[in-house]
Amino acid sequence: MELIVFGIPAAVIIVMLIELCKQYGLQSRWAVLVAIGLGVAFSIALYLASISVEFATWFKVVMAGLMTGLAAIGFYSGQKTLRGQ
Repeated sequence: MELIVFGIPAAVIIVMLIELCKQYGLQSRWAVLVAIGLGVAFSIALYLASISVEFATWFKVVMAGLMTGLAAIGFYSGQKTLRGQ
């Protein structure tokens, strides 16, 4: 079963979150446990969104903000790389 959040596989979102955590000091040896925890959290959230309309609304808002923020961080670090900083 593949988890899809607004057309984006949850695995892609989790990878982006892990990379963000590594930039803020997460040691690589803990990345696996954090990824598993995030995977479980996404699974639970998607299940709750499927049974509760109110939760689904807030989940959509939070996920849209999360994806927008992660995309912005990626663009920011990409432009720094291009500029050689």
